[in-house]
Amino acid sequence: MLVFRDKVENYRKLDYLDLEYNELTSIPSTFHNTKSLRELHLSFNNITSIDENAFGKNPSLKELYLNNLDGLSVIT
Repeated sequence: MLVFRDKVENYRKLDYLDLEYNELTSIPSTFHNTKSLRELHLSFNNITSIDENAFGKNPSLKELYLNNLDGLSVIT
């Protein structure tokens, strides 16, 4: 099981992040306060759950890619 838990909000100028093909299984509320992040790629992972607050306080997020997440069944 691989869960992305890095403190992305510490990267204040981060506007693009590609985490495709990383065998991630869960997305906790990691991206909830990344105010400059505009584009996030999470496709082609083994993600089965995404925390309901994962992207909560992210006004700049315009593109979120969740393609080919066959195991995704729960957004809590």
